Amino acid sequence: MKSKISALYAWVDERTGIRELTRHASDEPIRGGARWAYVFGSVLVFLFLLQIITGIFLTMYYVPSADHAHTSVAYIQKVVPGGAIIRGLHAYGASAMVIFLFVHLIQTFLFGSYKGKRELLWGVGVVMILIVLDLRSRVISCRGIRRHTSGQKWAQPSPAKFQSSDHFSNI
Repeated sequence: MKSKISALYAWVDERTGIRELTRHASDEPIRGGARWAYVFGSVLVFLFLLQIITGIFLTMYYVPSADHAHTSVAYIQKVVPGGAIIRGLHAYGASAMVIFLFVHLIQTFLFGSYKGKRELLWGVGVVMILIVLDLRSRVISCRGIRRHTSGQKWAQPSPAKFQSSDHFSNI
């Protein structure tokens, strides 16, 4: 099995030069040496992959309609094996991703990692932050969390407006 994977990698490398590209990218020296402060980018990649994997799993069971949304969430929470854990990972992972985005942004700015030949990478990172924050605000608004026009605190709709979770057996 390993020889087939090696042969496939060699075939792709012949056509793209990916081996030299990965060697050049991974052998870049870090001024001051490697430290724990440099893990925020890797944490962001992990959280992004976690959002994709858990999001795909949740879309298998979620019904995005006004009549069945709450019922399908209750079904995921109570009936699907591991559904509550997957939903929790997805929700907390999204919040952690926003927090680590800002930590990574501040760390990159303070360390001056955007200087030199990395201005374009900094710009791409800022655009990615705006995309993540836009997606986060759209998800929050889809959940029904609205801000009062009078400037009061955040409010959620009353649970009495939703169907009882006893009706999830109709799905």
